[in-house]
Amino acid sequence: MPLDRKAARWLNGLCGIAAVTAVTGFGYLAWSQNRAAESIPVSLKVESLRKIKKRAYAAATRKEYSEAEKQYIEAIAADPGDKNLHESLARVYLADGKSKEAWQHLSQLSADAFHAVHLPADIRTWFADLEWQYGDRKKGESLCREITAKDWVQPGRKGQALVARTHVFFTEEAGELPPAESLKHLRRAVALNPTSVDAHVGLANLHWRAKNLPDCFRELDLARRLVKPSDGTGATYLAFMFSHTGKKAEAQKFAEQALSAGVAKNDGIAISLARVFAGLGNRTKALDLVTKTQASAKSPDAETLCGLASVYAQLGLKADAIRLLDRADKISFGGAKAQVFEMRRQILASKPG
Repeated sequence: MPLDRKAARWLNGLCGIAAVTAVTGFGYLAWSQNRAAESIPVSLKVESLRKIKKRAYAAATRKEYSEAEKQYIEAIAADPGDKNLHESLARVYLADGKSKEAWQHLSQLSADAFHAVHLPADIRTWFADLEWQYGDRKKGESLCREITAKDWVQPGRKGQALVARTHVFFTEEAGELPPAESLKHLRRAVALNPTSVDAHVGLANLHWRAKNLPDCFRELDLARRLVKPSDGTGATYLAFMFSHTGKKAEAQKFAEQALSAGVAKNDGIAISLARVFAGLGNRTKALDLVTKTQASAKSPDAETLCGLASVYAQLGLKADAIRLLDRADKISFGGAKAQVFEMRRQILASKPG
């Protein structure tokens, strides 16, 4: 969802995904008792690599991109077959504004690695976009169409694939582009698909952040005329932005539209909508949304738990918020764990009501 970072972090309970995805798979390799002499050197190597990965992730979380880049390159030299390391280094490049370096690095992956299931859709989409910018445009557009058909809901329309790839930068919370770069991508999205509600709301948000109010409200007016009654996601985006800009009547209208469209089926959107209703003073609908989300989420991740906690905190229900944050703390690590701690501190320090 293309919202400003400060609002989005609070909206999601200050538990958004860190700028660079954590590298998973830490842990020691098991060794058999009867081969201890052979296994010890391997274990030491794994331990060393594990420490490098942790340093790289910590540096990326602190946005110390040069240090993170150095550590990830060292880790890749030790284990060139780890695709997660390549993905993480590419994210560091992107977050640091080095999009061409990201393209060059991802280009080194084989076709099989690029299409691997464990490479997230946003990384594959980023590569398609980067290929469109720096490499073979026909190949980039072909990749975008292929990815859109698999990972997005509206394949087939001219330009829809290229619109989808721009939204990854904002919706996946996996990176953060400079405003000028974000503006370039969203303008390209609007040019390719003028009916994209997401892109117009994204532009409105960027103009709002830049205090360019005429253009902000112009984009919101375009988006409100484009959104369809069945588009609960688009209506939620509009409700949030109108609420964020002080247009409560419009926020109420689109919040009700989003609710009628059935956004409760999507945990993230339902939590966003609950935040809007809470901000509008509609306690009943906000609580109903978070209650249904809790009931439907069998094994919620830390981000979902923090999002729910943020709604409870907004409604003044501190005990419920802290209970959910305690659950989030048990399954989070690194930067996400630090954000859980900070959110708990802010909630406990806030005044009742």
